[in-house]
Amino acid sequence: MKRIAVVDIGTQSMNFLLAGFEEGRIIPLDYTVASIRLGEKLVAQSIIQSAAVEKAVESLNQFQTRATEQNADALICIGTHVFRAAINSAEVLRAIKQSTGIDIEVLSQQEEARWSYLGATSGFESNGSVCVIDIGGGSTEITLGERSTILHSVSIPIGAVSITERFCSSRAEIETLLAFIESTIRSAWTFALPDRCDLTGVAGTVTTLAAMSRKMTQYDPLLIEDSVLTRAGVSKWLHRLIHNSPDQRKTIPGLPQHRVDIIIGGTAILLTILEISGKSSIRASDRGLRFGIVLREMHLFS
Repeated sequence: MKRIAVVDIGTQSMNFLLAGFEEGRIIPLDYTVASIRLGEKLVAQSIIQSAAVEKAVESLNQFQTRATEQNADALICIGTHVFRAAINSAEVLRAIKQSTGIDIEVLSQQEEARWSYLGATSGFESNGSVCVIDIGGGSTEITLGERSTILHSVSIPIGAVSITERFCSSRAEIETLLAFIESTIRSAWTFALPDRCDLTGVAGTVTTLAAMSRKMTQYDPLLIEDSVLTRAGVSKWLHRLIHNSPDQRKTIPGLPQHRVDIIIGGTAILLTILEISGKSSIRASDRGLRFGIVLREMHLFS
């Protein structure tokens, strides 16, 4: 069985996946995540900070060793919004290459949307349309498709990290935060969803809320795949998170420490999408971009 290792480098996290492919299915063999916050202060300064680059280099070296020790046939490293937005992106990519020997492939918005959609939908079959919601650290991708065909996609320039840096997500600012999110999404999201359309959510905000709903003390991607978040449930979580102090949030099972400060912003984005779409629920998936890149490397899609 061929083994592909993929590292997805985002604004908030660096996600590692080692996967094989057998009988038409992706087989996850190893998974881990590192919180590097590469996009910290990106909104204000438009640059990737040197301290974050050092964390990225350290994590990449660890993941490269991990892939080698587990006999990966290939290691693919991809970058998304943070590299597209930072004015010092080329310099950072050169520094990472010099320190690790790794070339990072920076995906366009269209490529990110396509491979996130195909990865997210690789674990189930749908008879109708599917809209994949990918709330990242720096941007949110909304992609509508049928089977393997992308019908529409949009990249909205707000994510869990960037919205938190713009607003502190305190009780005093929450109305302004929600109004800004709604205005931004409504102005960017121009296509309507069919009546028969399932929402599937990937990335940290959705999977964290699913883990919180299941009170996970240890993250289990298989349980995430069986999770459904209702609009009412997401609204209750947002209300609770707003009225909890950071220390209180740290005690919530399923909420990682590195997401305590950004979970309000991400949850507000998700709730707004559910309200605008008119959908009452969203299916959570631990799959997404990394799985899509595995499919690409297995030459199942071009």
